[in-house]
Amino acid sequence: MSVACLLALALQAPLTFKSSTEVVRVDVLVMRDGRPASGLRIEDFEVRENGVRQNLETLGTDANTPIDMLLLFDGSASVRGSRQQLLLEAASAAMKGLRPTDRAGLLLFSHEVRRLTKFTSDWDSVIGALKGSVPSGSTSLGDSLVAASLAFDRTEARRLVFLFTDGADTSSFLQDYQVIEALARGNVLVYSFTLEEMGVSPGPLLKAATETTGGRAVTERNPKKLAAAFREALEEVRARYLLSYTPAANPAPGWRRLEVKVKGGGRMWARKGYAR
Repeated sequence: MSVACLLALALQAPLTFKSSTEVVRVDVLVMRDGRPASGLRIEDFEVRENGVRQNLETLGTDANTPIDMLLLFDGSASVRGSRQQLLLEAASAAMKGLRPTDRAGLLLFSHEVRRLTKFTSDWDSVIGALKGSVPSGSTSLGDSLVAASLAFDRTEARRLVFLFTDGADTSSFLQDYQVIEALARGNVLVYSFTLEEMGVSPGPLLKAATETTGGRAVTERNPKKLAAAFREALEEVRARYLLSYTPAANPAPGWRRLEVKVKGGGRMWARKGYAR
């Protein structure tokens, strides 16, 4: 069975939740004066689900939240030569910022989605897999995002996707709305990276993916600074806050809208909601 068929079946599978014990997690970035805000406490935040204020139970910080970082890289024919070298440097820079409790994994996408490594603390094996890959084929961006949402297996970790592409989606099986629904279900945090010189800007799908999950779309002007952009993004993720709560009422299945506020204001990034 093709990857596309497997992804479609996964989307159709019914979701099951424990009605009284399901915990909702909301990953929040607060920026003030161009920098991540530090020192915030749980009482500084307010979260509303479908307009109803929730009782926040925990506030996770960098000190107690491990990261599972999935490198979701364009492996199509257009990423040959110097562009593949840029990705190797960017991946190495990101993994240098990981800690012993963190893990990394690698998915490549072209006309198909290939999982080259499972999540591991062996950074060299991830770099080795990327070095050994041969870019070819077209670009299945949407399918790869759904595959990424299904790849995580550790509930206590922050589920981080670092996505790089140098082209538009040309061969995905799934529709954009299916992709966004899968990301909302998977509780992942997507950061997308593109290079301005390649003529690629975050299109509607990338914008929706980052906005829905509470991540950011990064467009780097200078290819030589891509590695630095990856490293800075990981530092930014470590400065985020991870809020959790048990819904105040047993909500009906469907989309649950989330609103996050913080005392003192600032620019915020957080996921827009989740699907039950």
